[in-house]
Amino acid sequence: MTLELHLHFPDPDHVVVSLDHATTQALPFAAPIGVAEMAELHWYLETYAASYTTDVDDARAARIAGDMARWGAALFAAVFTERAAQRLFNTFQDQTDAERLITIGAEHPRVLALP
Repeated sequence: MTLELHLHFPDPDHVVVSLDHATTQALPFAAPIGVAEMAELHWYLETYAASYTTDVDDARAARIAGDMARWGAALFAAVFTERAAQRLFNTFQDQTDAERLITIGAEHPRVLALP
């Protein structure tokens, strides 16, 4: 049996969290990653990874790699701010006798661009 936690973004400002037959209403979502951070991530994934050039690039890349855990934690907190979403995540996390799967559904470019 696979237990699926699904995050659906009907628009860039809302998220719906579902687990089995339990679903939240559309909850507020504010992306915690700004334009500057997105530009750094873009550089890291598309420029640095494809065309390493100097030692200076290594220092910048290491700083960005170090920021990824913080960005991930901020995204997690932005999705699971509301108690209803937290309850579903806790149920999902506490399940140990099933495979667990997290899926994300979105169509808006602002959401799709998030790491």
